[in-house]
Amino acid sequence: MNVLGWLNEWTQTPGFAGIAAVIAAVIAYRGVRRTNRNDADLAAANQWWDQARWASERLSGDSRSAAIGLAAFDQLLEVAPGSKAAGFVRAAMRALIEQHPPTGESVLPADQQDHRSNRRRAAQLYVAASQAAGAPVPAHIEELAVSPE
Repeated sequence: MNVLGWLNEWTQTPGFAGIAAVIAAVIAYRGVRRTNRNDADLAAANQWWDQARWASERLSGDSRSAAIGLAAFDQLLEVAPGSKAAGFVRAAMRALIEQHPPTGESVLPADQQDHRSNRRRAAQLYVAASQAAGAPVPAHIEELAVSPE
């Protein structure tokens, strides 16, 4: 009996059907596992961006609200140190660093001190995000990050 004849006969047996079913199940399992992993990664990324939006909204408030946003950005940079996350954090921190201090008669000295403290913390986060992204840090931001309060 030649090999092709034996193979043809074997493909008609329940043993071949069982092996084919196992192979199909393994292929399906791997596909489902890959899809689930991709879905989990996408959900985590979406959650990060939702949290980043929330933190960004805090930055536009008063000094205390901005401090909460800065703390949230610090945590977000730790959990997702990738280049997209670092780029977003750098942009948000740059906006806060470049923000002018509050002025006027109704501004309390404590508010100005809080603003300076928030700018310093933003500069520190900018430096950390820049390091994570391998990006350069402007000298004035580097100086602000290490300046005493």
